[in-house]
Amino acid sequence: MARYFTLVFMGTLRSNINVKALGLHWRDGRLLASEVYDSQGHVAGVRPLGGTVEFGETSEMTLKREFIEELGMKVEPLSGPLIIENIYTFEGEEGHEIIFVFEIHFVPTSTCVMKR
Repeated sequence: MARYFTLVFMGTLRSNINVKALGLHWRDGRLLASEVYDSQGHVAGVRPLGGTVEFGETSEMTLKREFIEELGMKVEPLSGPLIIENIYTFEGEEGHEIIFVFEIHFVPTSTCVMKR
């Protein structure tokens, strides 16, 4: 028999989960990646290119938009996404994200002009 319960949370409830789409582009065994900086401006690591999925956008749409924004290049996925859940701490703050990771290729002669 199903029953309803009242939930009581102690402390602050953090409920946002970031959703990201990243693209893996390999050339001669090397991965295209971007540096990630900490709050002091030091390189904290590297990650593949991509970004945050906006409301109403699919992960594939995000991937394509981000590569146009970041590099001015169109990309196409080579396969469906690998999905990763990441719970982490960065600079003392806990984070939680779901990441859609695609193997990609650049569309030949696909440079785009971005309007600013």
